[in-house]
Amino acid sequence: MSFHFDEPLCSAEVIFKMFELGYKPANIWHLLYLSIRNPDIQRNFSVISLGSPCLLGGIYHVPCLPKKETGEYEIKLEWSGGDWNSSCRFVGVLK
Repeated sequence: MSFHFDEPLCSAEVIFKMFELGYKPANIWHLLYLSIRNPDIQRNFSVISLGSPCLLGGIYHVPCLPKKETGEYEIKLEWSGGDWNSSCRFVGVLK
């Protein structure tokens, strides 16, 4: 399921809101499956997977499908330490 909170939130706040709704953050495999099932999802907004954090150089990063209006497809790691843009979507799965 995709979550949109329409306000800037940090990763912990997003995870807390997901848990309140009975969901947990999706991992990278869920994110990749979503991108295969919905190849145009990146045209509208960035989609974040908070369930697969990666520690790089002492900083946590998470997988992201960044917004790509040109039709290109990309997955990258985004720094997860600040607030996420209010237009981002987050992938969650049932607990």
